[in-house]
Amino acid sequence: MSIDPKLAGNVIQVLTNVPDFLRKLMLRNKLQEFYSMTDLDKHETISTALNALPLVDSKKLSMLTKTWLEILSEFEGVKITTMFRIYCEEFLKNSTIIEKLDIKLMADAFSLLPYRNRKMLTDCLKEAIFSLPKTKEVVRIIPKPVLKILEME
Repeated sequence: MSIDPKLAGNVIQVLTNVPDFLRKLMLRNKLQEFYSMTDLDKHETISTALNALPLVDSKKLSMLTKTWLEILSEFEGVKITTMFRIYCEEFLKNSTIIEKLDIKLMADAFSLLPYRNRKMLTDCLKEAIFSLPKTKEVVRIIPKPVLKILEME
């Protein structure tokens, strides 16, 4: 399964332009689909999405990030941890992706979530990081705003 980054960017653009209730429904369905994929497809999907994110307007990306995190926090902890583990593995493969993302904007979107959601997500992210064999390498590439979140929550 090979996904064109421009196509992924178009899908992300569509998600940013639909009403909130529809965006939530679409994201929930896409996340459920994601968890039924093979590991290889999960990695490719995340890699492609990460490469497409810098193409999205930052205000729209903030809104999309907040909605995605809201929906993600509805899933079981093991599924959230799996998602974050794959993100960490993709960041390790290509750490320059992080430099292209507006992490502060994404961290600000995270801070708008209710405490319960933030706690669930940070616990799962910590579990994902510490379950990786290259924990120190992951921690080294984590941007400061994210490290700050992990310390606070």
